[in-house]
Amino acid sequence: MTGHRRAMGPTLSILVAIIGATLCGAPTHAAKKHWGYHETNLWSTGYPDCKGENQSPIDIKGEEYNPKLGEFKFNGYFKTQTMEFHLTNNGHTAVATLDPRPSLSTQAGGLPGVYIPHSLHFHWGGDRRTGSEHFINGKQYPLEMHLVHYHSSYPNISMAQNQPHGLAVLGVLFEVSETKNKVAEVLFSALSAIKNQHDVTTIKSFDVLSMLPADRPYFYRYQGSLTTPPCYESVVWTVFASPNYISASQMDKLRALMHEGEHGATNLINNYRPLQDIGTRKIYKSFKKLPEKMSLKGAADHVTVMWAVAAAMTVIAFAGAKH
Repeated sequence: MTGHRRAMGPTLSILVAIIGATLCGAPTHAAKKHWGYHETNLWSTGYPDCKGENQSPIDIKGEEYNPKLGEFKFNGYFKTQTMEFHLTNNGHTAVATLDPRPSLSTQAGGLPGVYIPHSLHFHWGGDRRTGSEHFINGKQYPLEMHLVHYHSSYPNISMAQNQPHGLAVLGVLFEVSETKNKVAEVLFSALSAIKNQHDVTTIKSFDVLSMLPADRPYFYRYQGSLTTPPCYESVVWTVFASPNYISASQMDKLRALMHEGEHGATNLINNYRPLQDIGTRKIYKSFKKLPEKMSLKGAADHVTVMWAVAAAMTVIAFAGAKH
């Protein structure tokens, strides 16, 4: 894992503009006009789609059960454990960009096709009470992660981003726990290398699926938009009902990131868009009823627990056989 800050030459400026605009899957167009979270009401002056009728995020409530929303199929994601990721502070968030590969894909779960993972990024607040973009029944969480995909019928995310169903974003909400998320620490420990805007570092390997909650069959679905300019209404949204977890010290690493404001560098916090009107849209859910106790574990922790249980049962069976 290496961190560096480069002089802003012409070539790197173009690169930063491209990477910086990957927020919520919007590659190049978001760089045409400066925007910030302190003036979200002005976004539509430069990006007319931001005043559309199918905007995101929303408060998820009044949802309907849809039996056609089955479980997701994540194809080839084990390969991300040996892939390099470019982690960037683009002034709006920390974004980890994957090297697109056809062998990596997400499908089923009611998605209208096969989608290729592109990047993941985060939205957070200045304290534990705020941060997530989506609410669930009026509750806001301290952190939300977006895993951005583009439809496999397009050659890249630039071609897909403004097309109907061109993008699919998996939203994961996080609670603050006393326990550090050990698997996610691979990513969070690298944040110190991108403290300043335009900083870039490389992560040698990272298990992307570890950032998803263990209870992945339980999720909400609606049609919406990018939550940042250019706000294209091309996103098939999935928001998982079960949160993952993160420690207070890991949250502090995000809040320590800096961005360049009008009056110099300041802490990058409260990078979430206000709630948008749901209008006439329908919100669906993949379940009839949530379990009484939802798991506050990441997917990787869930696998670890299952292996531990299996190992314990093997030992017990072996001991019983000896007697």
